[in-house]
Amino acid sequence: MKFSKKGITFLAILFLSGILGSTFVYAENQKVVSTFNTLNNEYFISWDKACRASAEALGITYEPITTQGDANKEISSIESALSSGVKIFATAPIGAQSVPAITKLVNDNDGFISITWDIPEWFTPLDVGDGFTTYLRPDIEKESYELAKLLFDYIEKKGRVIHITGLPGTTGDMLVTAGVNRALKEYPDIELVGQLPGNYNRVDSQRVMENLLTAYPEFDAVFGQNDSTAIGALAAIETSGREIVPIVGLDGTKEALDLIKMGKLFATVSAFPEWQGGYGVVRAYDAANGYNPSVAERMMYTGY
Repeated sequence: MKFSKKGITFLAILFLSGILGSTFVYAENQKVVSTFNTLNNEYFISWDKACRASAEALGITYEPITTQGDANKEISSIESALSSGVKIFATAPIGAQSVPAITKLVNDNDGFISITWDIPEWFTPLDVGDGFTTYLRPDIEKESYELAKLLFDYIEKKGRVIHITGLPGTTGDMLVTAGVNRALKEYPDIELVGQLPGNYNRVDSQRVMENLLTAYPEFDAVFGQNDSTAIGALAAIETSGREIVPIVGLDGTKEALDLIKMGKLFATVSAFPEWQGGYGVVRAYDAANGYNPSVAERMMYTGY
């Protein structure tokens, strides 16, 4: 990944502020708003902490707004922030369908917004204007492809696999599923026996897994669309009294890592929400303060 001189502001400021014990203030009376789904999820807890740390390092005010999956709340919250004078936004939208309206709203009101994860196919910041400063996401299709191969290899390239997907219609969910499906094509002796959405949370995923246990009592592994999904599937299996099978998730949360150490989950992959949230704030801040990113910088993978 290539970074511009201003694009490394986040890392440099955090490093220096840590050494000097003080905060660098570049602009007074600026505020960043971050909208995202929930704080009942370790991924977004990390996202929120990163946005807050970036704002503090930049010397600006930070306000998190959780939308709880409500698209109307998402757009009304941004409208309200714009009307109060906010010009900087770092957003993890509810789904791809809301991105054109959100980015146009911010752009048309002389604001600047970074979007992470969701976006409609073939829609780019260039379709909106300078206010849609950056679209960011990890190469999640490749990430899930590699994770699925790791799981399939572990069960000796054959067996029956259950796949609990995420929130239907979201970019991340579609890309993770595409990665799993790509891996399945390379393992002809792996059979996908059940696939239902767990909505990225452990409560729904546990319920879905309970249903799948009844429908498909014989299986060898579970692919969860994120760590909360994997943990929900694990809870259903443990409650049923069945022997635990290899289960994977994505996000690299602390709870998942602890369960891996305990031998209850097999693997996870991190998309580094700490980097995503923090960098999203910096890119919108830079644009609001005169930086004009290149086309390539406006559409970037964040790595994993």
